[in-house]
Amino acid sequence: MARFANDSFDLAVIQAPRADNAAEVIRHLTRVARQGLITRR
Repeated sequence: MARFANDSFDLAVIQAPRADNAAEVIRHLTRVARQGLITRR
């Protein structure tokens, strides 16, 4: 997800990350969530 610009998401679906990659995936999800693009339903 790092290759995508901050405002380029319409929808992102990800698989559960491997344990050794979880921290990086969580950082990117947090970055996207701060833009208000991730919401809970």
